[in-house]
Amino acid sequence: MVRLDIEAASWPGAEGRLEMTEPDLLIPIAGMAMVLGIMAIIFWYKAREKELQFHQDMRIREMEHHRKMKELELEVEKEKNRRAPEKVA
Repeated sequence: MVRLDIEAASWPGAEGRLEMTEPDLLIPIAGMAMVLGIMAIIFWYKAREKELQFHQDMRIREMEHHRKMKELELEVEKEKNRRAPEKVA
């Protein structure tokens, strides 16, 4: 019976063993989480760059469209002004 008491005293309890295995388990999980976090940040950054570029391209197209529409309106006005004297005479 003394032998059992010595063995029980030399081995840490269940709590002690759990505390010793936590860092062994947390290090790989933390490493994987860090890699996934870095990948997520890079993906978000690239997606944001593409989105901003898309918005810039759309804005340029919109401005070109407005410019063409104004040119067409001016041509229509010129044509109306040119034909107006013909109708009066």
